[in-house]
Amino acid sequence: MSAAGPEIHIFTGPVDAGKTGKLKEYLRSSLARGLSVAGVLSEALMRDGRKEAYMAVDIKDGERFLLVSREKLDSEEATGSFHFSDEGFRRASEVILRGVGSDMLVIDELGPQELKGKGFGPVLREVLRKYAGTLVLVIRRPLLDELMTFYGLKDRVVEITDCSLSEPVSFEPWS
Repeated sequence: MSAAGPEIHIFTGPVDAGKTGKLKEYLRSSLARGLSVAGVLSEALMRDGRKEAYMAVDIKDGERFLLVSREKLDSEEATGSFHFSDEGFRRASEVILRGVGSDMLVIDELGPQELKGKGFGPVLREVLRKYAGTLVLVIRRPLLDELMTFYGLKDRVVEITDCSLSEPVSFEPWS
């Protein structure tokens, strides 16, 4: 492991800016260059044009499991109208830690729960200690500075990609 830790790339933008879509394009390009990629993507489940839940998707094998939902889940944690699944975050964290040997490791996405040290917060801290490759994070733009300070990322970030809806983004499922 490098004493300096991982090289960090951040995809940022407001809610619904296409961060995950841009990230998928970046990951496909990285895979085409022969890099090994691991971690989790967050994909929205829509019903009647409304986001009802988010699934974590294991980048390596495509397995999906519930992270958050408008329906009450196995945790007391909630942000706005979304409830969090302790089991979903446990499984996603396992996927992330299994990817520590890869060239590129992805955590999509960091938000208000991580500012409380919850959600992906514990696994992010562990990855920052153990991982020496390229760490790709997705962070909502309004929380970017606060999360970078909270997790001590400011001196480790190599690149920030600011996503916008100015270009069409593919919302196809990860495969």
